This record gives sequence, C-alpha cells and structure tokens, in this order.
Amino acid sequence: MAKTYELHSGHYHSERFKDDRGIMWRQLGTAKPNDPYEIKNGFTTGKHLLYAFVYDDTRLRCTYELN
Repeated sequence: MAKTYELHSGHYHSERFKDDRGIMWRQLGTAKPNDPYEIKNGFTTGKHLLYAFVYDDTRLRCTYELN
C-alpha cells in the first residue's frame, strides 16, 4: 500500500505547491476578507478560498475549492 505524506500550511498571501522528496507541501492562502494592514500594504490579490482535500487509502483523490 502506498503512503501519502502531505504538509498543509497557511498564513501567507500566495499559494505554493511543492513536492519535496516525496512530501507534498501545500501552502494555502486564507478565505478571510482583506484587513486594513493588507489593504495598506497591497496584499489584496490573493485568492479567498477554502480547500477540501479528499483522500483514499493510498493517495489524494480530488480537491474542492470552496468560496
């Protein structure tokens, strides 16, 4: 049986997906509205989404974007 290793992190104003030696790293943004700090500093172009990841016993099967 294959194993899937994933690391999900967030907070940053961009998305990144990287396979690093067999570990899939998914850096995700946030679905919250822009706050005054983000507006003042121009951090306003990120996607405002949540994600749902669906796995089976061996791997990722599908990803849903929820907005």
